[in-house]
Amino acid sequence: MSMNPQKQAANPNSSCWVGASAGTGKTKVLVDRILNLLLSAVQPESILCLTFTKAAAVEMQNRLTSKLQEWAILDDQDLAKVLEDLIDEKPTDALLKMGKGLLFEVLDTPGGMKIQTIHSFCQSLLQRFPLEAGIDPSFTLMEEIEANQLLSDAYIHVLEKNDPAILEAFQKVAIRMSDYRFDDLLQSIQNQRGLFGKLLARYENLNEYQVELEAFLSSPSSDSPLSSSPPPLSSSDLFRGSIDSRNKCENDTAEKVKFEKGLLWASSIILSQDIQLSTGLENNPLTGSEKRIHKIQHESVKGQGPFTEWLTVFWLTPETDRLFLESPSDRRKFVDRFVYGEDPLHSERLNRYDHALRERLMVLRQGGDPLWLSSLEEQIASQGVAIAVARQQLMKKLNQGQEYQHPLFPRFQSQMIGEIDSWIENDYAVNVEARFMEALTKNRNTDRESGTTKIGPHRSDWEMIHQTKNMTASFCSTGEQKILLIAALFSFIQHKVRNDDRLTVLLLDDVIAHLDFHHRVVLFDQICALQNTHQEEFKGSVHTWLTGTDPLLFETLMGQGQFFCVDNATLTLG
Repeated sequence: MSMNPQKQAANPNSSCWVGASAGTGKTKVLVDRILNLLLSAVQPESILCLTFTKAAAVEMQNRLTSKLQEWAILDDQDLAKVLEDLIDEKPTDALLKMGKGLLFEVLDTPGGMKIQTIHSFCQSLLQRFPLEAGIDPSFTLMEEIEANQLLSDAYIHVLEKNDPAILEAFQKVAIRMSDYRFDDLLQSIQNQRGLFGKLLARYENLNEYQVELEAFLSSPSSDSPLSSSPPPLSSSDLFRGSIDSRNKCENDTAEKVKFEKGLLWASSIILSQDIQLSTGLENNPLTGSEKRIHKIQHESVKGQGPFTEWLTVFWLTPETDRLFLESPSDRRKFVDRFVYGEDPLHSERLNRYDHALRERLMVLRQGGDPLWLSSLEEQIASQGVAIAVARQQLMKKLNQGQEYQHPLFPRFQSQMIGEIDSWIENDYAVNVEARFMEALTKNRNTDRESGTTKIGPHRSDWEMIHQTKNMTASFCSTGEQKILLIAALFSFIQHKVRNDDRLTVLLLDDVIAHLDFHHRVVLFDQICALQNTHQEEFKGSVHTWLTGTDPLLFETLMGQGQFFCVDNATLTLG
């Protein structure tokens, strides 16, 4: 038998787990595996192939159909060579005949080959067994756009009932977030409705839960009724996280770490003899509350904003792997983090824009003064265009920064998609502001009725195009999406280190786990090159942290970096 790993994985007699980076042949292995099954006389309707994305399912189907079409028209000699390369042995005349007829057998399969996403497979199971699942047998799958619209209609319908308790709750939320963030909040609650159902089932009313939660948070005792079992929301929710961290810090502080009184944890960085930046979490023993503290040269400062004078921080985590599958708001936040890294004032623009949006909607609901509305719309237009321009400038830097990238990482085109963004590309900013204000004035009735602002940079989306495939990132495989994100990040870092003299701290959390050897080596080489502060073209410097669970993945960095081991919440030199 061939020792070629791809051929071994394509052999249907073996059970395999294939882990590889984007573009290394995973899809080819899966197609070859299906072809081997078909050549083994397995009926097409008996084969089930599940993928994560629709794009992957379409790619699989197209590749399989293309192969079978090719086999159907090849002469016996050429087909024999193809099949011998696939099965690693000389095909018989019967196998050649079977190979030529597989296309028509697959096409005649009722419902076609079962190559589908996990979601569509689960939907088919529910359609076959609706009564067992406890759902209406005539259900249909709702599209995401339709679901979001129904959710928006539902909360508007609830508000129109003028229930005093609901209106009071809504007003408390409205002063803390804008309309589009409120949509995200409602969507999060909707996605976690099962957990809220458990919460309501455990307590007769929310007041009872609130009393018990407040009692627990104000007491350091471990005898609280919540300390012996998980909180009612979930083990991943913030309440559980704060409980676990408090208990751990109370044990460690007395035995291992000499902190200031009431300090749960702290970290600092010394940039020079005159600059030391520190942050930590402080506990008030009287109230039981926790507060994040920030210091420069041991003097307290308000928030982390002042730190940006000396350093900026960027990161990739496992959560960002799904960025191109998540909502546009997640992608906007990712882009804004880059912009903020270069221009700290961008955060202030976002906050002012956000506040003006909330206030305008509130005035619209109350039928307020048109002059007041005009003043707010002027602020929205001014701040909104500044936000959009800053994002457009970032797109240019991302695209230009690729000239320093290794060719193993894909070339991409980065752009913002939105009405305001298209205006900025084709007109001066001052003209776009006037046009934006005019649109806001025209949409007052519509925005009042819908409870949302229909136009603005808060409706924009970030799009990356894989240039080699001429495909948007949302349709690429998950591996390709991850590599595109890494390419975008390092394209920006390459630009920043050449134009910004501040320290850049780069945090890469478990980023290399699914990269193949070649991509890991190139990534490590790029990181090491960025650490070289002696390069003349570098104005700034980069400090990189990488995390992972397998030390062998970092073997090519031996001798080029400092290693640490974290075990049982204890940090030691590796």
